[in-house]
Amino acid sequence: LLGTEEGQPLLDIKRHVFETGVSNTSLVKFHVEGKLVYMQLKVEPRRDENGKIIGITSASYYITDLIEQNNRLRESENRYFKLFNANPQPMYVFDRDTLGFIAVNDAAINQYGYTRGDFLNLTIKDIRPPEDIHKMESRMKEPPDYNSVEIWTHQRADGTVFDVETFVQDFDFEGRPARLVQAHDVTARRRNEETLRWASELFTTMFDSVPVAMSIYALNDGRFLTVNQRMITCLPLIQAHDLTRMTEILRSEHFIENWEQVWTTKDGREISVLVSGHVVDVDQQASVLGIALDITTFKQIERQRIETERINDEVIQRQEAVREREQTIAAISHNFRAPLTQITKATAYLRKTRGGITPEQIQEHFSRIDYHVHRLAAMLDNVMAIGNVQSAKVSFHPGATDLAFVIRSVFDKQKQADTRHHRFMLEMN
Repeated sequence: LLGTEEGQPLLDIKRHVFETGVSNTSLVKFHVEGKLVYMQLKVEPRRDENGKIIGITSASYYITDLIEQNNRLRESENRYFKLFNANPQPMYVFDRDTLGFIAVNDAAINQYGYTRGDFLNLTIKDIRPPEDIHKMESRMKEPPDYNSVEIWTHQRADGTVFDVETFVQDFDFEGRPARLVQAHDVTARRRNEETLRWASELFTTMFDSVPVAMSIYALNDGRFLTVNQRMITCLPLIQAHDLTRMTEILRSEHFIENWEQVWTTKDGREISVLVSGHVVDVDQQASVLGIALDITTFKQIERQRIETERINDEVIQRQEAVREREQTIAAISHNFRAPLTQITKATAYLRKTRGGITPEQIQEHFSRIDYHVHRLAAMLDNVMAIGNVQSAKVSFHPGATDLAFVIRSVFDKQKQADTRHHRFMLEMN
């Protein structure tokens, strides 16, 4: 070896020690039969009783295995550091004595908003809200529970706080007591859990307190999973064939709405019930949310409403009939008053003039009196006819009518009844 090129550094070290008198410890490497070998070389000067260098003493230690073991350890540390730094979960290592950060991965940098350099100048107190620091310090005095998960509140660089779920592992890092922490942000999850818990409590409260019978039962075997208090009173009333039929429909249609059924109570009363059902998933099991609403009272109220409307319609019809009757009586009274006035005038005139008028004039007045008497008789017949109609003594049978004949008849009668010699004209198309 000393005669080779790789052995020359050994000779140089020994010569340097001999010339300078300064001890030297060096790591040297060379190949032996193609294998790289590491040696630790310790060279010291030898002196006589006067302190003069008269030679050197050298010792070589074979440390190849130790070097290779250290290399493997360093490679392993590099691999683990890469895994640590590339882990998508925020992770950091801190000194358990000083609480200062030793290492942080990229996910932690993104989560907390500090740079890597900033982190290495901070302690774990700096990522806690002030009110939690005392609790954290007290917890550090206790042994860690490696099998448990703890929830803490952490603080970002901008001051915002968030909830984290932490896993810890203690170990020695380069001769220092250290702790590895994985801090997973669970703020959104806890918010969702709180929302679900609130929704669950709300559903439970509504489920138990609503005045409607509700139940949840397994679709495959009809086994009840939960029922509210109102449903407990209804269960004995449910007919087996109705439940079977409802289950068959739900298996094919997945829902039933407002299926009206009639149940018989223990005292023999029949009640009307609206049944609805929807297929829901409960713990990955197809189940049915069933609702039964007693509508007996509603139906009674509806019947009363219909009866009330019928009575109101009858009252309105009767009021309308009374109003028409009053209008008819007023019209008849007016029509009766006109001929009576004419008769009264004619008789008063005859009584007044007596023999002072001609026979032709007397005859004219008698004719007028006779006309109005017949007119009164005709109106009395009409009044009687109206009375017969209202008392249902006369029945009507629809039939074809010659409107032109009716109009001409009315026209002729009106013309005959005229006493003021109006001009009448009738045009018909």
